[in-house]
Amino acid sequence: MAVRERLRNATAQIHEGLHGAAPFARIAAGTLDRTGYIELLLFLYRYHSAFADICAAGAARLDVPVLAGAHRARLEALKA
Repeated sequence: MAVRERLRNATAQIHEGLHGAAPFARIAAGTLDRTGYIELLLFLYRYHSAFADICAAGAARLDVPVLAGAHRARLEALKA
């Protein structure tokens, strides 16, 4: 099993739990307005930016550059 798949499996319960968090639940319900969505994207960008160096170092240590690439892609998508 690939490292990325193992990581996904290890964090699946946490990831699924986030679907119940207020902003994500409001997205699912169709009740999050544009301002709320922008605030959520900004929060996610700040969150993922804070871990950028840690993710890159971990990916390098594990010799799995695809993990660092995936994180960089997420940051770029949030920045857009």
